[in-house]
Amino acid sequence: MAGLLAPSANLNCVCLVDDDDSMRESLEFVLTKAGFEVHSFSSPYEFLDNFSGEDFGCLVLDLKMPGMTGLELAETLKQRGINRPFLMLTGYATVSTAVHAMRSGACDFIEKPVEHTRLIECVQNAIHQGRSDRSAESARMRIDLPENLLTLRERQIMSLVVDGFLSKQIANQLGISIKTVDVHRSNSMKKLGVTTVAQLMKKVISPIP
Repeated sequence: MAGLLAPSANLNCVCLVDDDDSMRESLEFVLTKAGFEVHSFSSPYEFLDNFSGEDFGCLVLDLKMPGMTGLELAETLKQRGINRPFLMLTGYATVSTAVHAMRSGACDFIEKPVEHTRLIECVQNAIHQGRSDRSAESARMRIDLPENLLTLRERQIMSLVVDGFLSKQIANQLGISIKTVDVHRSNSMKKLGVTTVAQLMKKVISPIP
């Protein structure tokens, strides 16, 4: 495993789940070299155990894995209210499995051995789609950060967190230190009774009537 999913929203982050060690390491190298932040996991269960509910750009999932398939993992996340674009990888491609994957919401279906240029292009497209979907969703949502609980600065920071900005980006935008951002963010999360960005968004975002 390359490491736990970072505690900040990062739409350039790719979560790679594949039980084939050599394939996973190869794909991680390719995607990292292409400029993506990659977190790799050897099974859906390892991913779920280490996933903190934070944001990421897209998932790259092996279709056939012991215990839980890539499609089942995607469905599990969807049931938890986490809808992120995902790509399916498989060494056993058939027309029926490809159709099933696409109908289940996969952005694309990539056969092994993976052609690196195609993988990078598919990941870029998936992340772009995720950003477009997020923007469209944000336009239909209202952020309600309670004034009686949070200070003006805390509301500024948490609004940017909900919009997907990293602590460093928030610090640069507001002209304060990253440590100050993190302190305000931590205090705000405690006041709101949440521990993850996913929980935060469920609590403070509501549809515009």
